[in-house]
Amino acid sequence: MTTVWIDGLECYSFHGVPDAEQTIGHRYRCDLGIELSDCPARQTDDIADTVSYAEAARLAIEILQGPSRRTIEFLAHAIASAVLELSPRVSSVTVRLGKPLPPAPLIVQAMGVTTTVQRATESD
Repeated sequence: MTTVWIDGLECYSFHGVPDAEQTIGHRYRCDLGIELSDCPARQTDDIADTVSYAEAARLAIEILQGPSRRTIEFLAHAIASAVLELSPRVSSVTVRLGKPLPPAPLIVQAMGVTTTVQRATESD
């Protein structure tokens, strides 16, 4: 098993429960863990034998900068599902999505969710 990971991908987007958050926007931070069931690139050194880090990052940013959503859970699941479809080699995708210094009545460094989406097997 090989894990391709992206740590600290950031962008500014317009999501949130209050309408004001969807108007003002907020910074988001996304970490991805992409599990590969098969990774011939370990022997071939060929980019075609793995998954593109750049494409995974582009998909995450595209979803984060897409239509406004209320929940961070929805966004994280959408990112994981999209990255899962990049290659049949991808067996699961874990997304950690957070809002640094969120607009909440408490002081925290960040709030967010972690979700994992797995490829369905033939027995599912």
